Amino acid sequence: MLFKKAKKPKKLNKLEKLERQERLRKLRQFEKLKNKKINFNFYIIILFLALIVIALLSVMNIFSVVALKNQTETLLNSAGVINHLNKNGNSIAENLPATGTASTTEVSNAAATTTTATTSPTGTTGTVSQIYSNVTAEPFFETHLIDTAKTTMRLDKNVNALTFEPVYSLTVAKDCSDEYCGALKKSDSPLTEAGGQIYYKGNQLSLPQELAGKKILNFTFSQLSSKWVVGVIFNDGGQEVGYAYLFDGQKLSPLINDQTGPKIRTQYGHDGGGISAGGSDNQFIVLYVGYEGIGYLYNNGSWQDISTYFGLRVIAGGFTPQIILSGSGKNATWYVCSNEANKARLVKLWQNSTDNIQGAVDLSSILTDGQLGCRLKSNKELNIYSQKKAYVFKDKGFDTSKSYLYESLNLSDYVGKAIQTVRLSSYIINARPNSYTLSISADGTNWQTDKGCDVDLSAANSETFYVKGDFKPGEASYSPWFGGIKLISYTAKDKK
Repeated sequence: MLFKKAKKPKKLNKLEKLERQERLRKLRQFEKLKNKKINFNFYIIILFLALIVIALLSVMNIFSVVALKNQTETLLNSAGVINHLNKNGNSIAENLPATGTASTTEVSNAAATTTTATTSPTGTTGTVSQIYSNVTAEPFFETHLIDTAKTTMRLDKNVNALTFEPVYSLTVAKDCSDEYCGALKKSDSPLTEAGGQIYYKGNQLSLPQELAGKKILNFTFSQLSSKWVVGVIFNDGGQEVGYAYLFDGQKLSPLINDQTGPKIRTQYGHDGGGISAGGSDNQFIVLYVGYEGIGYLYNNGSWQDISTYFGLRVIAGGFTPQIILSGSGKNATWYVCSNEANKARLVKLWQNSTDNIQGAVDLSSILTDGQLGCRLKSNKELNIYSQKKAYVFKDKGFDTSKSYLYESLNLSDYVGKAIQTVRLSSYIINARPNSYTLSISADGTNWQTDKGCDVDLSAANSETFYVKGDFKPGEASYSPWFGGIKLISYTAKDKK
């Protein structure tokens, strides 16, 4: 076999060697640049991923804060939403949640506490004393801060208010052969709903344009004297929104929607609520009840927000309300009952001879036989039914045979510090002018009348302070409504 002899590599001249070296140098530079670009892209990717992780953590933190805020508001609002009133009983037009179950210490710690250094007057030793400023509150959520041995007013733990003692009777009228004495049988209504449309005596009504495109959850129809209130519930952004219309047999006129002063929109994200109404054509209550309560009084063209009287404790998970008006005008008394079995409710609201509702008490605890389905029998008398019995509830107003007193326990957080000044900055009292006085004391014995400014308690050198309220009686239908002391500001310094 013949083998070819391998050729020797061609010998490069000097120029060719230089060209080859140059190509190798450029190739190495290109590889270096390529590696740098890869490293740069890698760092960019790492930085981008780190930014994404930070953004996700920030979003999660926001959701956590919002969830915590909602949980806190749910707890605080379980005492209801309150309407601030100043010393003269005039509305400050503010809707704020009650302070819930927080004790004096908890409320104070949640607020800012400041310390101010004050130099002694000229000619003294020049010592410097520390002035401490603090705030607290008494929302009447429980009896923790009430001196129950001295207080004669009645605490309603559901409505979170102090009132005169209500007087009433509940007696059995008869036994019933029909379940709930037939009170739950629905009467035929000329207003009906089918397939997302409203019909009046079988004729379809044109829905307001503002409802176009909305997924309606339910319609409700509540009869007044000769008109009806039509309630509409739909979902918007996870919250229930309610619209209400007045129907006169021909057209739907808006009462509550996004363009009106009163609005119905939930804040806790629960569904299943509905709108009920009751009263006369010119004076009626519109009430949303679901997980929470939102209510308004309509009185001859004027609206009053009465949601403060329907806090989470009163609503207690929700029920189908029935609203009854007894009397009219300034002498109106209102009753809210339940049309649901096993959800007995009886809430009384009164007006104290004014155009607005001035107070509420929850009397549901007296309905121990599962009563529901209230019907107006006569002025301030209701027929209420249990499964096999008919009852008569007689509202006799309030016990006004005596003056009433509220007195607190010590409201100061400080230990070893002498209280200097106390101011009742905000409280809620619906009462007639000059029918009550509030006073402040360092020892619970010597009292100074509150005049809307700082009360000086420095002379007592005491680390305690107390609040007292004296209320004068009126006629049987009258009671003040003391909805709590929302803000108490006080100062102290190191005790001598």
